[in-house]
Amino acid sequence: MIRTSTAAIALVFVACLGLQLSVYAQDASTVSDGIETIGRSQNPPPAGVQWPRALTSHVITAADYPPESIRRREQGTVVVRYVVLEDGTVGNVEILRSSGIQRLDDATITFVMKFRFAPGTRDGKPIRVRQGSGISWEVRRSR
Repeated sequence: MIRTSTAAIALVFVACLGLQLSVYAQDASTVSDGIETIGRSQNPPPAGVQWPRALTSHVITAADYPPESIRRREQGTVVVRYVVLEDGTVGNVEILRSSGIQRLDDATITFVMKFRFAPGTRDGKPIRVRQGSGISWEVRRSR
């Protein structure tokens, strides 16, 4: 077992929350599935729309990092797309680009599902919002 004092775990957001990935490059208008999509060009959002606001930390801790991945010093970036639901929880997490390591991909889904937000709104009413992030898993030795 590796003690947390021998390895420091760090998360680097490759992209800020609210990143519109080019894979689904629609502007921020309601799409056919009724989910608002955050677009790079939509800052500020369209009139009457407020994007979700993070309520919980999105920083990976040693507890989030798979222990076997720490032992093997596995690292990688996972690009995900997810939906912030009307109650501020996360649903429909999809991996758009794998890290190439299944443990890290699985840990990313678990990690993102823990995110909590003040939900997005349209004219003051909660709405579902699709957004994405790149999550980088890195193992660094303590100095």
